[in-house]
Order: sequence, then C-alpha cells, then structure tokens
Amino acid sequence: MEKSEILKLLLTECCMQNLDYDLLQAIISTESSWITSATRYEPSQDKYLVTPDIFAKLNSIDVDKEITLQKTSFGLAQLMGYNFRDLGFKDSLEQTFDPAINIKYMCLFFKRRCNKYPKLEDKIASYNAGSPRLDSTGKYVNQGYVDKVMGFYNKILKGQ
Repeated sequence: MEKSEILKLLLTECCMQNLDYDLLQAIISTESSWITSATRYEPSQDKYLVTPDIFAKLNSIDVDKEITLQKTSFGLAQLMGYNFRDLGFKDSLEQTFDPAINIKYMCLFFKRRCNKYPKLEDKIASYNAGSPRLDSTGKYVNQGYVDKVMGFYNKILKGQ
C-alpha cells in the first residue's frame, strides 16, 4: 500500500476519534518508519497477556503461538498483540499487518492515552511505555523515544 493511501486511512481515523493527525504520523515514523510489515518480539511481556487460551481456541491455533503473537508488536503502529486483544480484536493477530486494521487500533489505543493523560509528552511516553514514568532526574524513562517523536512532530508541523 502506498504511503498516500496510508495517510488517508490515518486522517479518516484521526478525524473520527478527534486525534492529532500530525502527532500520529510522528509516532508511526518513530515506531516503524512506515514499514507495514514491521514486527518486534518482546518475550518479557508475560504480565499483559489477554486470555491466550480463549483466543487460541477462537483462532484455531495452539496457545503457545497465541502467546507469542500477543508478545509481538505489529505493523505501522507497532502495537503489541495483547493491546489489540485488550481493545477487542478477536481475529488472527497476523491480520493486524493490514494498515486499515493497524491504524484503527492505533487510534483506539492512543485515544485511551489522550483520555488519561492531558500533557502531550505524557501521551507520547505512555504510548511507548504504558504510562508516563519519570526517572530520578525528572526525565521520562523513555525520554529518547519522546524526543524522537517530538522531533518528527515538529518537522511535520513545519511542513518538512
């Protein structure tokens, strides 16, 4: 799918959910560099799994595969499989590579962040780390991520 088509999908979802289109472009730029097939397996994510036995049965796969898929981030938004499940996605997680599905759930996920955290940097930090956590110096534990998103965001706002 061409980037122009992906941007149209993103604009539609952002308008429907009253989200900042430019900011979500910046997050996608940071998360996947616009690579729709991007994945990342994060084996330490056990505590966030969402009923893998039920979803495995629903999708006719073994539980171990469902667990692996829930611990993997997918596509443009790099949302973890367990986040898709938590947001109500019931089909095979491999379908979340589809940009339309990926963007829809990215927006649903980010909307939750927006409803919970009013400060822009808190929203960005929580997209990546679940919540905006500060270290002993008062910086976000994922400050590099926040800075990278803000860098893309500022470039987009300036039309670069």
